Amino acid sequence: MLIYLKFYTIDNSDERIRESLASEQVGKVEGVISNFNRTIEQKKLASITHESFKVDSVKFSYADYLLGRFNTYSNTNGNIIKDGLKVRITYRKIDNELLKIEIAK
Repeated sequence: MLIYLKFYTIDNSDERIRESLASEQVGKVEGVISNFNRTIEQKKLASITHESFKVDSVKFSYADYLLGRFNTYSNTNGNIIKDGLKVRITYRKIDNELLKIEIAK
């Protein structure tokens, strides 16, 4: 399969990603994180961490339940995202899905 993918298909992933990020469906917002909130939901086999915050007037949220109990390597609650942190966020406008977070030095 690797030989087929390497020699018989064209990998245009970089081009597709650039086009996607440049489309009108993608927005950018820059500012300071406010209203940061973290909740931990206890489930039978694992706990799920939900985090949400705002930058300017755009609200973002995410959780670490994607892989369920196998997601123990996730650093969702690693205290990286917090109130007062200056960021630039690239997101999908339809549902405010985070695509890229850049943190100011």
